[in-house]
Amino acid sequence: MRKLLATSVKRNPVIITWTTFGFLDLAFWRLSSRFGERFIVIHDPIPLGSQFGHGRIAIRLGAWGAAGKRTHPVAHTALAAEELTKLGFREVHILPHPVKLRRSSPRPLQAARTILVAGQFKGARDLALLQSIAEIAPPAWRLKIVGRGWPEVAGWEVDARFLTEEELDEEMLNASAILIPYRFYFQSGIATRAYELGRPVVANRHEFISGLYGSAWAGLVDAPAGRAWVEAAEQVFDSRIEDLSEKMNQLSTSLWTAALSSAMSHTDGKKW
Repeated sequence: MRKLLATSVKRNPVIITWTTFGFLDLAFWRLSSRFGERFIVIHDPIPLGSQFGHGRIAIRLGAWGAAGKRTHPVAHTALAAEELTKLGFREVHILPHPVKLRRSSPRPLQAARTILVAGQFKGARDLALLQSIAEIAPPAWRLKIVGRGWPEVAGWEVDARFLTEEELDEEMLNASAILIPYRFYFQSGIATRAYELGRPVVANRHEFISGLYGSAWAGLVDAPAGRAWVEAAEQVFDSRIEDLSEKMNQLSTSLWTAALSSAMSHTDGKKW
């Protein structure tokens, strides 16, 4: 049984989609990589909030772990890969965030618009931007924030409790547009979720959003002022992105499949 288990593990790569102990995970996975290829996705080289495993010693151990011939650090954006390189990671692979299409019944168009900000509060959130949006948004708009830890924001309805997966989906499906109000970030799980649900987003021009919605997406904002965000939201109301979602799903699947196949085909001891 032990021999059979070891053989099974060797034949299959392991993809770690979210680290538990930050950069320390890479050291652990290097030690276990004799059983097969390990792909470790690193979401935030510079954490957006307080996060364990991102100190100097953890970074050095992580870089050592990433140097293993069967450990493959993965970033979802060139921005994240660049930061990892600065931290001493010699080789980082850029692969798209996996996308899972989730078809939903079309919602009836609402006369009243709901502008939603979703997800846990982090220090990188742009509160000043949200306040400026509230000052100039049409009075008929409903401005709503849902997610754990949010403070009160002037002009916004805030639900700071933890939402279940079903509750979060319902809030997003009922939104006319979903805002991604970060001062800086590497990728956005909420943007990915919105994309999967076929909902439009508004965000600063960023490679991650462009990778999902396309560089010509009307919801990409080039100016920091709240008025630009309001105008972008008006342009993407009721947008349908099902065709884009199918294309991105196929692209993500093909690139990950190619990466796994390439790594598995290296039997000469060289790092993929």
